This record gives sequence, C-alpha cells and structure tokens, in this order.
Amino acid sequence: MGEFYKGALNEPFSSGGGADANAVHVNVASEISGVASKGTPTTSDFLLIEDVADGNNKKKITIGDIPGTTDATAIHVDVANEITAIAEKTSVDNQDEFVLEDSEASFVKKSIKRKTIVSPIDNTVSSSATLTPNVDEYDQETITGLSSALTINAPTGTASNGLKLVLRITDNGTNRALTWNAIFQEIGVTLPTTTTATKTIYVGLIYNATATKWDVVAIKEQA
Repeated sequence: MGEFYKGALNEPFSSGGGADANAVHVNVASEISGVASKGTPTTSDFLLIEDVADGNNKKKITIGDIPGTTDATAIHVDVANEITAIAEKTSVDNQDEFVLEDSEASFVKKSIKRKTIVSPIDNTVSSSATLTPNVDEYDQETITGLSSALTINAPTGTASNGLKLVLRITDNGTNRALTWNAIFQEIGVTLPTTTTATKTIYVGLIYNATATKWDVVAIKEQA
C-alpha cells in the first residue's frame, strides 16, 4: 500500500507531499531576488519575521510597526535652534569639554577642553633667514638660536580686525640684523633693527583692517 501506479507505464506516485516550487529555503541562493519587487513600499505592507521572543516562530509585521531609530536628542546638520534649546552654562571652567571635528583626522568628532582652546598655538623654528607668520595656523611665531640676519615678511592667512600675533626672537649669542616688512606699523614703539646677544625679544602685534597694517603695540626685551 506504500505506492500507487498510474497508467500503462506503471509509474509510481510518492505517498508523501511533493516539493513546493514556490517555497523559500534556508540554503538556496537567489530565491528572494526572483520575487517581484514593489517599487514604493507603504506602512501597511507586510513583512515576514521570526519572533526571537517566541521561539523564532514566524509572524508578520507591517512596515509601519517597525520601531523607528530617530534619536530625538541628536544634533542635526540642517535643523535650526537645536543648540539654543540646550541648558546654558554661564560660567566657563578650564576643564569644560567642547565637541569638534578634527581636520587632521578626517574630521572625526573629538572632545577638547576649554583650556586647550584658549592656549596659544606656537610655531617654533630653530634659526631662519626669513620669517613669514601664518595667522591661519599660529598665534605665536618663535625663532630660536638665530644664526643669521632675519627678514620678517608680511604674515600670510586671513587676518581679521583686532587679530593678535606675538613674535619671539632669540639669537645664538651674536647680534643679528632684523628687517621688517612695511606692513608692520609702529604705534608708540620702535621696531628693533638688531637683536641683543642672548636676549629674548617679544613683539606684540594687532591687525588693523582699516589701515591694512599690523600695528606694533609692544616691544619687550629681556633685561
């Protein structure tokens, strides 16, 4: 009774069910890609899932019932008034943290302390025949062990009105001549034309956008 036969060819039928050509199988490739696509899904469309909380039994869920992933407290690129809604701190401490995107590390986000933000960024060079301050990069330019005459060129970068710059120059034990570009305008001081052997010189500058000059407002030499 295990088999039945049909026709003159006596071909056997299986008493079990036949294979389902429309089934989706665990280990058969390219079955889902063969199903007709829906161009614009709606929230009422059904998806088939296996419920982990119920022994992985198969269940249906609509697209609209899938939990959303929107972070209501995130800061977005193009949404106004998100930062103004945050509680304001009115007294800043040196250990307070800010968030920035690091231009030297593919703009990944990092934190930085307020103390680090306000610390001047210095560029130190061990002797040079010329100095061209870069105000886009540095707040202070330092020349140490100057072993030749030095020409101080007009600073590069975009200078805004009131921007400050400090120069610090020390020779290698011998007086060295100093030549200043015409963009440096003396305000109540006189620019030095030479160093004093082994003495440190500080030059304080403020950018004057009206005159397109760097106003020299302070000269200090080590006693």
